[in-house]
Amino acid sequence: MLFSAKLLVQSIVDPKIYCLMLRAMKQFLFCVFLISVLLLELKGEHTFTSIDGRTLEANIIEATESTVTIQRSADERIFTLNIDQLIPADAEYIQKWSIQNQTENEPISEKEAIGRWPRKLKPGNYTIEIVSEDNETKTYIYRTPHFEFHSNVKLARKVVREFSQIFESTLLAVDALPLKLNPERSGDALFLTRIFETKGQYMAAGGIPNSAGVYFPKDRKVMAPLVHLGVKKSSSAYTIDESKEINVLAHEITHQVTHDWLNKLPIWAIEGIAEYIEAVPYERGAFRFDRYEIDEALNRSYNKLTRLEVLMNMEGEEWSQTLSKNSKAASSNYLSAFVLFYYFCHFDLDEDGRPRRLYDYLRAIEAGKSQQKALEILLNGRSYEELESAVKKTYKREDVVIEFL
Repeated sequence: MLFSAKLLVQSIVDPKIYCLMLRAMKQFLFCVFLISVLLLELKGEHTFTSIDGRTLEANIIEATESTVTIQRSADERIFTLNIDQLIPADAEYIQKWSIQNQTENEPISEKEAIGRWPRKLKPGNYTIEIVSEDNETKTYIYRTPHFEFHSNVKLARKVVREFSQIFESTLLAVDALPLKLNPERSGDALFLTRIFETKGQYMAAGGIPNSAGVYFPKDRKVMAPLVHLGVKKSSSAYTIDESKEINVLAHEITHQVTHDWLNKLPIWAIEGIAEYIEAVPYERGAFRFDRYEIDEALNRSYNKLTRLEVLMNMEGEEWSQTLSKNSKAASSNYLSAFVLFYYFCHFDLDEDGRPRRLYDYLRAIEAGKSQQKALEILLNGRSYEELESAVKKTYKREDVVIEFL
């Protein structure tokens, strides 16, 4: 500042210095302009134009090969658009933005990562390989980049495509949760699933009574009967039944890709994560976190839950025995795990609106702390009864009535 004042005084009596100062000011303002433009580009601010001529001023938040998520400048509303609905120039702009953000952006901080929930997740283009379709040996094997699934009955091409999408989408969805679960991405070894035509074949191969599917950690494989996978039999093969959901696969695949957590977390958390992913609305190969409403997931019904002290201290063996012997009690356990996990994800938040306690709980488990010590993070000084009361009140505000048995 002292230098600038001195220069101005000298310029009054020296025209050469005045000209130099004027040139420097122009260069300075031009640099400011360039920096401003660069910042706008890095933020992704752009006027988007649809193929029918409509325009929208917005910032890019994220982009995939087929979609772009933007925030409108006028009111900060967030939209996800299909790129093929935009003019070619916009598609090129989005591609450049994606490349720039992949190579230049610094990693986000831990604080920024916690609570940054995904919106719509769908894997990019990938190849589905038909490894075998042998009618004589009834061997039907299909392969995607991370998964291989075997069936003992021929599947229609649409079924193969739908199954492959939910496999790859589930891996993507678990990875996108802001909880740093770091799902395993097997290198050359693919995740294996065995699909059976009948429930009897499933049970004979080791399926658990009252289950719609099962994951065997020892063999790292998922097994499921077609009856629970949203398909129906046609004259030549099994095809998709549009009236049914196939999300049960997402549940077991979640166990499979979070294999390294299975010996660390208590059973309620293991099943809570899987139930959470299973309940995400799924359509046309995409998980729609942006349409995830808890009252819809629970159907606004009267839900009877397992007492939290029992649930949060239950051993895996007890859980499995209940599943085999008492389907009603088992259903209560699964529902309770889902309700509690969702509560810690979206309702039990810190002052910044983030699931900090759940995140810290997972980090404590990851670091080898005992279950009881880690549990203190979630309880946060509350008794189990106080936690139950908080859960009930929170869900009541969402028009969901629950009671603890």
